[in-house]
Amino acid sequence: MRAARCGEGTGPSAEALRGLPPPKGSARARQAGFSFVSIDLESSRALLERFSVTARLEVRAAIEDLVRAGAPITLHPAETPPEPFESRLLAIERETILLEAGSDARHAHEIARAGPATVVGLLDRLKLQFETTELFVHASGSMLVCPLPRRVARIQRRDAYRVRPGAPRPAQCVLRFADHTQRVYAVLDISATGVAIKLDPSEAPPAIGQRWQHCRIEAPGYPAIPCELEARFLGDSLSGEAAGARLGCQFVRPPPEVQRALQVYVMDVERGRPPPEPGATPACS
Repeated sequence: MRAARCGEGTGPSAEALRGLPPPKGSARARQAGFSFVSIDLESSRALLERFSVTARLEVRAAIEDLVRAGAPITLHPAETPPEPFESRLLAIERETILLEAGSDARHAHEIARAGPATVVGLLDRLKLQFETTELFVHASGSMLVCPLPRRVARIQRRDAYRVRPGAPRPAQCVLRFADHTQRVYAVLDISATGVAIKLDPSEAPPAIGQRWQHCRIEAPGYPAIPCELEARFLGDSLSGEAAGARLGCQFVRPPPEVQRALQVYVMDVERGRPPPEPGATPACS
């Protein structure tokens, strides 16, 4: 069976597509348990430009995040019919993306024949969107194939990007109490507007609305960020996190220099930048 080429531009040949192995992550993606609903595309050009990344590594990283999560995506043809098609990204192979064709093979072939399309996916608190000028039906008939895009828009679904620090940028939050004692907590996630920390399972949770002054956020390679925190949310730990309560806090009236320091750290984690060298000034863009 030959792959059906649709749209304009240069894409992989039918022979290349026939030789692609089944994607390694497809089984996990199929078992991820998502219920599919059509995801609306973002039409504001200004918003898309503002949140687009074009660096090859950043584009690939965004697609890989969708693949690892088995996240739901919707294919929106440039012209209808056909209607939008719900799917998942299964793998990246040889500069192409493999998409799940699902059980409706006829609809998948209609999408491929329609040519240009916009792909929209939901990943945690982000909407990811990119355009493809061509789609192919994989020789197996169970997948669609499109080239890696040149840009991906990562649109905020909240007031600010919330990232999970990890190696090589682990972060901790130091709370200072009224009796002038202090305690160090692991940071679960952080944004320019707030931070979530992990409480010890044996620790009595604070009251919502409680405030702590003279706290700080610490991360290797970065100056300590002073802050005042207010407890806003208390919940259980999320999947993949160590046991313990999850306390969400808001930064209280951070001055401009603290806002900038938080934005720099969050942006560095989001973009995969290494920590600054000792003595260096962190970049802000």
